[in-house]
This record gives sequence, C-alpha cells and structure tokens, in this order.
Amino acid sequence: MERDTRILVVDDDPAIRKQLDDLLFRAHISSRSVSSAELALEAMAAQEYPLTLIAESLSGLGGLYLVRQLRNLHPETDALLHAAEPPPELYARAIELHCLDILEEPLPALEVFTRRLREAIRKNVTRRLRSHVLRDLRSRLSELAPELRARTTSLLEKRLSSFKSLLGSFDRVLVLEGEASSEEGGDLRGLSEHLLIGGLHVETVASLEEALARVAAGDVHLLALGDANLEPEALVNLVNGLHRTSPLLELMLVTARGERPTLGAALRCGVAGVLTWPLASTTTLARRATEILRHARRERLMDNLLAELFRETNHALGDPAPERSWASFCELVTLDRVPQLSPERGPGTSRPDAVEAVEYLDEVLDTLLSPEEEVLIIEELELASPAEVAAGGAERRVHARVLESQFVRFRARSSPAATLALLGDLSEGGLFIRSGELLLPGTLVDVDFNIQHADQAYLIRCRAQVAWVARDNRQSPLGPGFGVKFLEPPPDVVELLQTIVKTRVAES
Repeated sequence: MERDTRILVVDDDPAIRKQLDDLLFRAHISSRSVSSAELALEAMAAQEYPLTLIAESLSGLGGLYLVRQLRNLHPETDALLHAAEPPPELYARAIELHCLDILEEPLPALEVFTRRLREAIRKNVTRRLRSHVLRDLRSRLSELAPELRARTTSLLEKRLSSFKSLLGSFDRVLVLEGEASSEEGGDLRGLSEHLLIGGLHVETVASLEEALARVAAGDVHLLALGDANLEPEALVNLVNGLHRTSPLLELMLVTARGERPTLGAALRCGVAGVLTWPLASTTTLARRATEILRHARRERLMDNLLAELFRETNHALGDPAPERSWASFCELVTLDRVPQLSPERGPGTSRPDAVEAVEYLDEVLDTLLSPEEEVLIIEELELASPAEVAAGGAERRVHARVLESQFVRFRARSSPAATLALLGDLSEGGLFIRSGELLLPGTLVDVDFNIQHADQAYLIRCRAQVAWVARDNRQSPLGPGFGVKFLEPPPDVVELLQTIVKTRVAES
C-alpha cells in the first residue's frame, strides 16, 4: 500500500506547485497537482488520493477549510499543510484537524522532504489497514455458523463492557503549570482553574519529574503541560516515554512561546492538542481537554473491540497459527498501546438469536466508528406542553447548541435557596444544567451565570422552565442534569447568546 500511495498537491502558486511536483518526482512518490480547493474536491471525487499536500494560504475556500471538507467527504484521506512562517495557532488547528505535518516554506531539502513524506505515508497506510482489517473481520464474522456467531458476538459484548468499566469516566487530568514573562504572553499559572470549570478531575504538580512519577503511578488520562522549555527531540522522547509508561495517556501543550520547531515536533509525534496562551475564553481549555478525552476513549474502545473481534473470529474459524497471527495483527494496528482484558470466556446469554446478535455488533461498530464532529453541536429542545412532557411527547429541535462549561446558579421558584452547578451546553433558547439535584419537567426556575465574550464578562439572568431531565449519562452524555428553556429572554440577551454560539463554532 505504501508504494502505491498517490499524493494530491493543492496550491494556487504555479511556482510552488512545480517545486513540489519536482520534489515528489525525485522522491519517487506519485502525485498530481491542482490549483484550487474546488478542483481538489473534483479530483478526489474521481480518484482516491490517500494523502493531500495543501497550501495553508490557498485562495478561495482556504487550506484549513479544504482539510475539513476532505476529512468529512473522504475519511481515509490524510492531509499535510505547507506554509510560510506558520504561526502557533496554525499548529493548534492542524492538530485538531488531525493533519500529519506542516512543511515550512522555503521547502526543506530533498532528503528531509522525503523522510517527512514517507513518515506521513506510513501513518496513513496504518490507518487505512485498520479500516481494511475491520471490514475483513466483519465479513469473517458473518461466515460463522449461526450458533457460533451468536456466542462470539455475546462474548464481544461482554468484553467491551468490561473494557468500558476499566476505562471508567476517563476524565483525570494532571497539570504542570508553566510560567512565562509578560513579554511572551503572560503568566501560565491558573491552568487547573480553567480545567476545573469543565467538571474534570484535576491534579497539579510542580515539576516535570513529579509529573512523570505521577503518570507512572497510573490513573491519569491527560497530561496538560504549560511551557516546559522542551526542545523538539526532548518532546518526542517525552511523548514516546509517556506512551510506553501509560498506554491510555494523552498529552496537551499550552504555550505562550510558540516556538515552531517544538510545535512541529508536537504535531508529528502524536501530541493530542496545542493551545496558545492567552486563551480565547475561559472555557477554551476545558472544551479542548474534554474533546481530547472523548476522542481518546473512543479510540481505546475501538482498538479493544478490534482485538477481541480478531481473536474470536480467528479462533472460531480454526486459525492454524493463532499466536503468530495475533502478533502480526497487533503490530499492524499498533495495539501495543492497548491493555487487554481476559474476562471469563463463558457464553453470553443476553442476545441468543444469531441474526439479532450480528445486528447488535454492527450497531456497536457503527457507534464507535461514526465520525465525531469537531465541535459538539446539540439542537435546542423546544418545550412541549406539560401534558406532552408528562407523556413523553415529541420535542421539536429549533436552535443550535455548543458545549460551554461554566458555573451556573439555579433556584426553583418554590425554593428559597439557590443551587450552584455546572453549565453543560448553551443556546439562545436554553441550556443544560449538570446537577445531581434534579427538578421535575415543567418546574419554573431562575438561572444566572457569567460568560465571557470578546474580552468582556457578562452576567446573564433569565427566567426558565425545565424541559427535560437526564437521570444519568445514558440519557445524555452531559447527564445527570436537566435542560431548561428560557422564558421571554430580553432581546439583548438573545442577540448576545446568538453571537457567542456562532463565535464558539467559528473558534473550533
């Protein structure tokens, strides 16, 4: 697959296009070049290109917009960017969009160019092989006899549940707060406070050595580093060492210095996120950390399910060399980072019917493999009548929502005291309150919360009514809690909330 990889070059500068074509030709990498995002989309529709090399300054739709479009339309295609003096914010966005690399202009010498391209090709081939393996495993599962297929599927269900229990809430963050001079962007102390408003479990350490010791002790899912003065090679060694020590750990950098060599190394070695200081808003860090943890948990579940599916289908089909096959499979899909469980291998009984069992497994796989939005956008529920709410009547969706972790205070009209809770998501028409103190649908409440926008802090107070209740996180990923609809909010509040929602989406 690696030798057959073709690269689509997208650049509106003819001179750079020719330079890239020449470099790729001399590197013995097959390629085609086009001059616009629109032509790139047409070329991708006509033929598969596993890799794209895109100019960040592309006119028209723009380079980053094209990366997002290609990721949505062609999930198995990866992107590299090239840019002149890329700012720190570009590295942060590239990591969010899962780009493999950014090549700085002037373009590197042939040897360096070839090595970086080959590294990107290998990453893409590994990702595509995982998809091919999954399709093959699903096909092999369908070949099993009905009784064996039912037993295999229920075993997979049992092991996936066990692994979910092992992962737990996957929300423990370790913070090493850095410190930068005012000329470099301000003091980075206070990262933990930014993360706490997202409802995450946060610990702080004073040094990198203390952080490494705490990670080695276990039960840390995300390490957030303030400026740690790491050179590129030191950062790569740190990331590799952390992954060997703690397979479930992700790393996020928060930097005021923004040195390009270190940010480039972060992009290539698998750092999950980079944010530049000062932050755009008080909720930026918590939102990004939550997205990283959600994506990482999903990837671990997928790896575990792939492993269990491989073992069961090969065992059921009588693989003559199971140990050798298993070792090759682990190497292929990089399962060295995934701890494996060995629960009891008794037959499951939850879904005895073979056809239903296969359909259930497809549901599990589709859920795990469905592409996640870069920003979680939830549509607002318009409040039904009390009778409809009580009867579980249909709800209409009318407004867009975004995640917005802040403290919120609410007071039921029948209660003399207010309760402090966390805001889960927000729209112009209402919000979700994360709280173990649940109210009944139809309850009238007063809510107030602070929110920051465009370097201004606003206190918002509204009358509202409880529209629906989530008793646990099975009913809502933000649960337990309840959604409320604002009752006759002032026009200036509606306008402010509309602007904030649009800005949050644009930031992501």
